[in-house]
This record gives sequence, C-alpha cells and structure tokens, in this order.
Amino acid sequence: MFLFFNYDIVAIIIEDKMTPDKKGFTLLELIVVMVIVMIMAAVAAPMMITNKKRTIASEAVVALGALRTFERIYYVENQQYTGTISDLSLQASDLNGAYFSKECYKAWVHGGGYSQVFVWCHTSLSQAPKANEVKNWTFSGSFPMPYIGMDENGVLWGDIDGLGYPRNPGFED
Repeated sequence: MFLFFNYDIVAIIIEDKMTPDKKGFTLLELIVVMVIVMIMAAVAAPMMITNKKRTIASEAVVALGALRTFERIYYVENQQYTGTISDLSLQASDLNGAYFSKECYKAWVHGGGYSQVFVWCHTSLSQAPKANEVKNWTFSGSFPMPYIGMDENGVLWGDIDGLGYPRNPGFED
C-alpha cells in the first residue's frame, strides 16, 4: 500500500488557520460559558445526590415490604403480629443488602399485637458492605437516629432529610 503525503498541502492548511483574519473566542465569551456550566452543575448536583439517596433507600423499602409480608403471614397463622423479627420465617440473607443489613431492621407492634405493626430500618445500625454511605444520613426529628419505616398497609414514613417521607404516622415523637 502506497501512502501519499503532500507537505505543501499541509503547509497551506496550517498557514490558512494562522492568518490574522481568523478570530477565536474572546476571553469574555469563555468566562461566560464557564459561569453557565458552573451554575448548571450547582443546580444539578443536589438533585443527583437526592436521587442517589432515594435509590439507596429503595433497598430498605424493598426489605421493609418483605418484612410486612412476613408479618401478615405471621398474623394469619397466629392471629397477632410479632415484634420480634426472628419469629418470622425469614432467612438471614433476605434482609442483607449492599447498604442495609439485618441488624438495622426492627419491628414494633401497637395495640397488643392485634391492630398495627410497624417495621423500620435504622440506617446507623447497618453493617452492610456499603453501610458507610448511609450511616451519616441526616435527620430532623427527635428520634435518636435516621430511619425509614412502613406500616401494615404499606405506607412509608421516615425521618431522613431529602427523602420526602412523612414523619411518624402511627405514633408521636
């Protein structure tokens, strides 16, 4: 294969690009573009962080849904809810995820076990592989740690800033 290369054509192209008639962007135009990009990044970054937090929280929501289902099965078999997760027919691996581990899930029964059950996840108790990403989530309530919860009807609640869940629907702070 023969490669043809003409130095005269390359020299003409380079000279054409370097003529004083050609102008580039001014410094002011570049600064304006940089400011616009920085403003867009400043607006987009918090939205992305919130979306990441919601995505991570969805792991706990799925596990809470499984706990809720097992609580309902327990209720059908025993005519009452249980506040002890070990009473449920769960495998230890059913509650272990990338961000939340079985240690952070708790159950609370209201009304003597016959009326309401709440399951929730204390994010700061997690021992999962990526638990460090959730242990420092901020919260605004009087409860001693951030949490995500679900009642027996599947209503989500919580006290983690940025998730938008209502706080404590079944009991007071």
